[in-house]
Amino acid sequence: MNTQSNHAGIGHWRNQRLSSIVLVPLTLWLLWAVTQLAGADYATALEFFSSTVQKVFAIAFIAVVAYHAQMGIQVVCEDYVYPLWLQAALIWLTRIAVTAGLALTIYALFNLPAGV
Repeated sequence: MNTQSNHAGIGHWRNQRLSSIVLVPLTLWLLWAVTQLAGADYATALEFFSSTVQKVFAIAFIAVVAYHAQMGIQVVCEDYVYPLWLQAALIWLTRIAVTAGLALTIYALFNLPAGV
């Protein structure tokens, strides 16, 4: 048995569980934010996300969801996708897509219009 790949598997398993735990309070924040913005107009939502604290929570939520989803998709690819070159390609494409989505989210949140 290759102990190096075994340790990597344990790390992957642990990180997926840790990201699940971190998502609990972040999901509670998201539910709170949705209730605050329910029925709100664009200007109110813009004002809400102009707060640095709300931006940080939004970025943290998106980042942890993206990381957790990427790890889950990786497991599915490793278990069900063959040949190995296709498996590796899909895992890398997923990582690229997740990173690009996170970068666009951060860019969008920090480039909100000053006011409406």
